[in-house]
Amino acid sequence: MDIKVLLDGREKYYTAYNYVNSDVGLAAGREIWGVPKKFAVLDIRRSFDLVYGFLERPEGLRLVTAVIRPEEPAKIEPLPITRLALKVIPPAGDGAEPLIQLVDRYRHRLTPKSVWTGPCTLVFNNRSDIDPLYRLGPRRIIRCVYGTFDYVLDFGRVVKDYSK
Repeated sequence: MDIKVLLDGREKYYTAYNYVNSDVGLAAGREIWGVPKKFAVLDIRRSFDLVYGFLERPEGLRLVTAVIRPEEPAKIEPLPITRLALKVIPPAGDGAEPLIQLVDRYRHRLTPKSVWTGPCTLVFNNRSDIDPLYRLGPRRIIRCVYGTFDYVLDFGRVVKDYSK
């Protein structure tokens, strides 16, 4: 989940947390860049001419369902990804200070492989005060895209070091 923010007068996105369903997914962005993660049940399935995905946390408590009817290929160029995260590394000894850095993962890349667009539905299914995603209900849906992508986790940069 990303939140639009202003950093030095420029629009950026700050990653509050990501939902993952594997240990690899948990470690892939958390350890290097500080992206907070939460385990969840995530799945994408096909049913007739529809593709749907969902997020459950815990298993059986459906929080979000997205449904799309892919109708035509979408023209999407490779996208540079710029996301901020707060990296916090606890101290290793008595009296030591934690390492706290604001990191910009500005060199990550998202490259489309097979991408489709079409009518869709997005439903926030259940209220959960542990994961209050229902508060994010859309006002209107502008465009729906479904596809497969290559995602490259490249280097980032430290924007601000709060440890100094």
